[in-house]
Amino acid sequence: MTEVRHHQLNALIGICVLGLVAFSYQQMERIAERIERIDARLERVEDTVDQSQMASMEARLGGLEFHVRNSLYAAVPCDRPGGLCPIETDLERRATMVQQLLALGNQDLQGVNLQGVNLSGVILTDVDLTGAQLDYADLSGATLDRTDLRHASLVGANLTRASLKDALLVQADLTNAGLELANLQGAQLQAATMDGVHACNAQFGEAELGSASLEGAALWGADFRNTGSNGHFLGAHAGHDTKWDGQAPDDLTISDYEEIHGSSLAVFPSFGPEAAPFLGGNTDGTTCPHYVESGVASL
Repeated sequence: MTEVRHHQLNALIGICVLGLVAFSYQQMERIAERIERIDARLERVEDTVDQSQMASMEARLGGLEFHVRNSLYAAVPCDRPGGLCPIETDLERRATMVQQLLALGNQDLQGVNLQGVNLSGVILTDVDLTGAQLDYADLSGATLDRTDLRHASLVGANLTRASLKDALLVQADLTNAGLELANLQGAQLQAATMDGVHACNAQFGEAELGSASLEGAALWGADFRNTGSNGHFLGAHAGHDTKWDGQAPDDLTISDYEEIHGSSLAVFPSFGPEAAPFLGGNTDGTTCPHYVESGVASL
């Protein structure tokens, strides 16, 4: 009897051992599956890191290439306005390079030479363009909200319908630039040069003019309400629909648009035929071709 019980006990132990082995095997299979899933996740993480590092490297290389090209481009002598002789294919290449840099997250474009480049409709929000050369560039419809354009040169640039809300334009040169229907609300324009600009129907609300110069500017339909400080408006022309806080500045002329429109090229030489070789600018020489008379302001 004792022997029988001994055999039964051994059999029971064997069954328990087999069950434990089977259970352990199942657990090992599950652990192996988890390890495989972890490995797969690690591979994906490594791929993501590699892609991120690659994108960062591409951004740095792209920035280096751009600045090298920029240095070479700026050294080309020329007798055209601004001292440029840009080749059209080079202008297109530079516009493409800007788009590529922005796509890679590179927002440092300090001091770049983009004279005459077509950047219409481009989004340059929060981009650093300090000291950039943008003479005669086409920035029509572009978004430059909070863009840093301090000390930048935008002589003759086409900024029609561009958004420059809260942009930094301190000591920027916008001589003869086209600012029709542009939005400069909240922009910092202290000591900016805006002589001869075409800013009809432009929005300057809450902008800080400081000692900005708008001599000889075309300002029909523009809105200057809630602007900080006063600019210099000697020889500028505004209409009865130009909006001010209270009285209009004494040093500008209030007139109907039609009174001076016929002689606009002589009075306001913004852009003009000399800008024809460039992609940017209004080359027909007319004053405010997009001007639409707005409601008469109370002065």
